[in-house]
Amino acid sequence: MEYLVTSHSPTDYYLHLLGIARLKAGDLPRAIDALRAACNLNPEQVHYWYALGKALERQENNDAVAAYERALRLKPGYTKARFALKRLRKANGA
Repeated sequence: MEYLVTSHSPTDYYLHLLGIARLKAGDLPRAIDALRAACNLNPEQVHYWYALGKALERQENNDAVAAYERALRLKPGYTKARFALKRLRKANGA
């Protein structure tokens, strides 16, 4: 995966996959970097924003709320993002 992203012009899809792989490996800073890059290249891809939200949430970064909100603006019926946002708001007492 790393090879696909570093040896070629990175595409949003490969950056997303790399971010997910890094997230699963527990490498949160590098996962967030890859997922943010994917979101920047294709800001209309709802799944990228959701994955970024997951990574930021695991890092206990408040930017997770904004990522989940962006996913919901793109796809208002996105249940996973809605539940994640609800969980975060409840945890933060909002």
